[in-house]
Amino acid sequence: MAEPDRDADRSDLQGLAQLDRAPAQEIDEAAMRTYRQGQVRAEMAKL
Repeated sequence: MAEPDRDADRSDLQGLAQLDRAPAQEIDEAAMRTYRQGQVRAEMAKL
């Protein structure tokens, strides 16, 4: 379920970056996937 943006109409937020909506080309998705997979495997190894 989508969460409504309650602050979307605030005029004092215009200059702030929206980190949850960063363009995909700024994020190395393959590196992020590899990192997350490593974290999951490390946690599973503890069990």
